Amino acid sequence: MKKQHLFLTAIISSGFALPVFACGPSTAPMGSNTTSNEHHHTGSGREHWRKKRIKHLRHKLDEYNNAQKFANGMDGVDGHHSAPDPEEKHRYWVNRYEFLALKAEAGQATVTELHELRWLQGKLLHR
Repeated sequence: MKKQHLFLTAIISSGFALPVFACGPSTAPMGSNTTSNEHHHTGSGREHWRKKRIKHLRHKLDEYNNAQKFANGMDGVDGHHSAPDPEEKHRYWVNRYEFLALKAEAGQATVTELHELRWLQGKLLHR
């Protein structure tokens, strides 16, 4: 009975004590890197996500622009003009708006891009 009591006391007290060490001092020497990972992630999760999302959106916008250039080139070949699909155009505007908003959040947007962001905001809200 005494062993069970001692065992239960140890388990319960460790439940209170262990979380204290989660952010406390470690056994690693001062100033050393405790991870074996060579790459250091200095930004927040939001910054990391934003960079990946900007890269993805830039790729999508480039795809759309290249498709439009190709379509415009084909218009000259076959002699008739084809208008872009309204849904594709709307998706482009939404992607462009998100791209510019993320750049503005990161503090990387130019004044021209900020004006375009506000213009797109009005266009998308009043569609």
